[in-house]
Amino acid sequence: MNFIWKLLERNFLEARSFNLEDGSLNGCVWTKVLEEEKLADNAEKLGRILRHELRELPKEIVTTVRGKGLLNAIVIDNSLLLTD
Repeated sequence: MNFIWKLLERNFLEARSFNLEDGSLNGCVWTKVLEEEKLADNAEKLGRILRHELRELPKEIVTTVRGKGLLNAIVIDNSLLLTD
């Protein structure tokens, strides 16, 4: 994590020295961080683990699990929800 902050700080100072205010350098910095830290690969791996664990829950409670990466959705049986 310290590496990320150093990278951002360095690129922020470079952006100020070139007076880049359009955000293009900011996008480049984040693209570089995403690639170097393999964040997309990690999100996919952790998402698979999450979906696998959610599918192990009783089917009477969690009826559907779906998603990609860390963006996931579950469907819970409404009859089990507490009502007044």
